[in-house]
Amino acid sequence: MASFKKCIENYCKICTYDHTQPGTWREQVEACTTTSCPLWEVRPVSSATTYADRKRRTAAEAKVDELIDSLEDDDE
Repeated sequence: MASFKKCIENYCKICTYDHTQPGTWREQVEACTTTSCPLWEVRPVSSATTYADRKRRTAAEAKVDELIDSLEDDDE
């Protein structure tokens, strides 16, 4: 019986991989931009990509926090 991870990898490979395009199937799946896919959040990606995404989100959240802190409270 195939693991859940292997099933996701196989589905993504079938959906995304085009042998006529540059990159391995993993690189092509990692570059997938179809966020409407229910498997997009769990598609196979490298740890470097995961780290970069986490770092980018943390920076964006910090900017939002700074913006909120800089707003004056209208009730006062």
